[in-house]
Amino acid sequence: ENGQSLPAGEIRDYPRYSVRGFGIDVGRRPVSLELLYRIVQELSYHKMNTLQIHLNDNQIISQSEYDGTEEGARSLYAGFRLESKIRNEEGEGITSSDLFYTKEEFRKLVETAKVYGVEIVPEIDTPAHSLALTKVFPSLGLSGDPESVDQLDLSNPAAVSLVKDIWEEYLIKDSRGKTREEGGGSPVFGECKTIHMGMDEYFGEKEAYLSYLEELTAWGKEIAPDKEIRVWASLTEMTGGGTEEPVGLSKELQMQIWDTSWADPEETYEAGFSIVNSLSSSLYLIPGGGYDWLDREFLEEEWEPNVFKTAERTWVLPAWSERMLGACYLMWNDWWREGEESLSEEELFARFADPLPVIGGKLWGE
Repeated sequence: ENGQSLPAGEIRDYPRYSVRGFGIDVGRRPVSLELLYRIVQELSYHKMNTLQIHLNDNQIISQSEYDGTEEGARSLYAGFRLESKIRNEEGEGITSSDLFYTKEEFRKLVETAKVYGVEIVPEIDTPAHSLALTKVFPSLGLSGDPESVDQLDLSNPAAVSLVKDIWEEYLIKDSRGKTREEGGGSPVFGECKTIHMGMDEYFGEKEAYLSYLEELTAWGKEIAPDKEIRVWASLTEMTGGGTEEPVGLSKELQMQIWDTSWADPEETYEAGFSIVNSLSSSLYLIPGGGYDWLDREFLEEEWEPNVFKTAERTWVLPAWSERMLGACYLMWNDWWREGEESLSEEELFARFADPLPVIGGKLWGE
């Protein structure tokens, strides 16, 4: 009117990084589904798109009070939080008795999170952190050192077969245990775009570890070709500090870096892998432990998703690269102990929520 006009244009809003996440350890401490749903909603509100759920773990044997024997170490607390039909000859199962998620409950969590724009990334951690498995199958664990009873003996083909059986239960079978060929419905992890196969802190033979890493991840891609596979980056340590990785290891693997001595960020990136930043010194929460709260001032003033800063040096990966996927901060419940007082879920949520606006903002963009 009167020859006046308003300028028209288009506003585009899109994320700088494709992986914008948080992860929670539910293996060492029972965590209710209610808390997981609440976390999903809060992540969505801050445009975060990933919730990694670390489904199995155990007390850190070297930091626990026990009698110094393998039997004593094997009696320490361990959790496997998914309903499973895996049992030993005595009929003992791997599923936790204090709290677990049924297959149907977990499938619904995945589907509901998807509505909120949040991807559930289920993690079953082997070959270390596997006391929930070696308790039930003690012959498949490393022997000779009590602190190794939570590590699978990768020289035993039965240990590898056990892990494959566990993954099959969720990757190709529905909540009733049926495959599609048997008339089953969607697999428990059917709607998950990414699965996490663990692979951190193994103290057995390095060659056996590298063969296992190659075999399990290739097998996982074969039976679930629609999934991305993520692992804890460990090649620097497990190759003796070199840059050579197993010849058959797929460069499509996503490497989640938590420690620069286990995986040099630059070497891992230059080798052709995609990177997720979960550096422990910046992004680890251990409620009640040494990382009780994240350093919000550091996150606001210095932290960037493509920067890996330690006391010794700083690595900077190209932020523009498609292989610099983003970051995931994590909550580890190392100091929860069965039968003792622990922080409430409300207190856990507070520690999760405190740095979320800062991390979410930096992962979305400038």
